[in-house]
Amino acid sequence: MKIPSLILLVACGLLVGCSTSDIVKMDKDTYFIQKRVAQVGFGPPEGAKAEVYAIANQFCEERGMALETVKLDVVNSGFGRPASVALQFRCVPISQTVSSEEEPATPDEGGSVEERLKKITDLKDKGIITEEEYQQKRSEIITSL
Repeated sequence: MKIPSLILLVACGLLVGCSTSDIVKMDKDTYFIQKRVAQVGFGPPEGAKAEVYAIANQFCEERGMALETVKLDVVNSGFGRPASVALQFRCVPISQTVSSEEEPATPDEGGSVEERLKKITDLKDKGIITEEEYQQKRSEIITSL
């Protein structure tokens, strides 16, 4: 009777291991987190997705940084298949994130050439776009004359 108890203990350990959501470092600045859910029925694991993002956001916020999604894989539950969410992410300086109010200007936006150049200069000065992006946009604006 000890062998079935051992098998049951190992099986429980494996099941618990499958549902953990620990953050794993992939390389110098990329992290991975996965969550599996034994939800009833078919469909997307929206609760697990929210939980994974909450954990990742908290991880980055504790470092004074913002979350940037590298890759998100969502597997819907199905017959004999648990739902799962796998998130690869980075923690980036908050100055590198773009809020909805400060989306980078595109050269196609309205306004005079002078206004468009001023917009991209402001975005570069705030750290929202890189020097390379700035030079590319500047070149596109000037070429559009």
